[in-house]
Order: sequence, then C-alpha cells, then structure tokens
Amino acid sequence: MQEEIENKTLSLIINTSKFTERTLATAFAKALKLGWNKAKEHYQAKPQGRQSVKQLIGQNQGVEQDRKSVV
Repeated sequence: MQEEIENKTLSLIINTSKFTERTLATAFAKALKLGWNKAKEHYQAKPQGRQSVKQLIGQNQGVEQDRKSVV
C-alpha cells in the first residue's frame, strides 16, 4: 500500500514537472517572438520631425544620386 502511494506520488511529480517545463518553454517562445516583432517594427519605422542631412542620406532621401557620391 505504501509503495503504491509512493509510486503514484512520484509519477505525479514527474508529470507536473513535464507540464511546467512545456508551459514555460511555450511562454518563453511567445515572449521572444513578441519582443522580436517589436524590435523589428522599431528599426523599420522611419523617423519623424526634423532630420539631419546625414540621416536623410542614410535613408536614401533628400539627395540626388550624383550628389550622394560627393558626400
């Protein structure tokens, strides 16, 4: 009787550990994906407001093609 209870307890502990591991792995993967998407959006967004000539050149805006090689 005691051995059966110990086996069931051990089985419950192992199953709970596996469930927790899967849950944490899924949550971590979703968090990484969300963070990656936000970072990607941040770097792809074009700045607004006043910008320097250097910033415009970096975006290939604000200068003509032949003038770009001079700068």
